[in-house]
Amino acid sequence: PSGPVTRQRGELILSLEHEGKTYKFTRGLEISRNFGLGQAIPLISAADDANAEASSGAVKLTASADEAALTLVCDIEGVMRGLAGKAPYYVEHQIDARSYGKRRTEGFSDYIRFTPQDDGSVKVGDLRPSVFGEGYSRRLDRRAIETKREPLPGGGERLVVKIPRSYFYLHEWALGNGNSLLGFNSRVFVQDQAATTENPYPRSGRYYIVDSGIVRFDASSLAVLELTEQPTSRWSARFY
Repeated sequence: PSGPVTRQRGELILSLEHEGKTYKFTRGLEISRNFGLGQAIPLISAADDANAEASSGAVKLTASADEAALTLVCDIEGVMRGLAGKAPYYVEHQIDARSYGKRRTEGFSDYIRFTPQDDGSVKVGDLRPSVFGEGYSRRLDRRAIETKREPLPGGGERLVVKIPRSYFYLHEWALGNGNSLLGFNSRVFVQDQAATTENPYPRSGRYYIVDSGIVRFDASSLAVLELTEQPTSRWSARFY
């Protein structure tokens, strides 16, 4: 695919003929365009996932990196409402930062949840063991992750998350190299106009970069972030 499409999903059908009979095996297939630093990626709405070729642009994610940190900027444009006692939205970032050889194998990757608080701050969720993939055994202090909330002109909000580069200590961090990769996904849960007290984050208010149906803790379920401002235009594929 070419153009603005960032993700497509469909079926892969394998036919096998044996003694005059045809057997068909169907697998799901999701492909996504690798993205780079500085690119604003529109997240797919779960409610519109049937075509999954475009998004309303209500939620966008931009990543940047330097020798000090990985910075993730999530813009949520005018789709929020506020229900008493519930955050208007929360964001989950998932990163596979294993070393180059390990990222090409099966593995585990956890997510970090970021939840806005009434006082204007952001609660950073637990950094569980192996949060960035197997091998990350050091204790990581969530207080070192910087967060900031900013209003957007259209009535939405920007959430900025800055994770210290030192937390990715198993990664080569070759900035400017399209072969230096992070497995990556973001999920955003928003109180949109369909939100109710019983269901504050309905399907219509859920957004993500990719969602193949593979168990989310499986690192193969993730999209690919290339640590360069000139991404290679490669695509990654997931079977389910």
